[in-house]
Amino acid sequence: DTWSQLCMACVEPLLLRGEAQRALHVLGQVGAADPDTWSQCIRLFDEHGALPALAESVPVPPQGVALPREVYDLVLARLAVVAPAVLRATLGTWPSSVYSVPPLIE
Repeated sequence: DTWSQLCMACVEPLLLRGEAQRALHVLGQVGAADPDTWSQCIRLFDEHGALPALAESVPVPPQGVALPREVYDLVLARLAVVAPAVLRATLGTWPSSVYSVPPLIE
């Protein structure tokens, strides 16, 4: 779809150059709102080691679009590995209804 293509075309080159903040700015400009595009962007940021930079921009209800629970779980699981401090901050801002608690306990 068009949003996904735009995300890959504009965001990935920035991430390849280590410009996560510019990539975040592009995401904000594009206004990606559908869950599939967000899922792809989350994976893309994670692949390039920039997931901690994206975490605070991941949409959560009621302010943003609700993503599938698995997407939130993936973000939290990866943050637990790559950025525990960002994980703690993210848990403080996301409603507990969007993610699964048991995997975090394990």
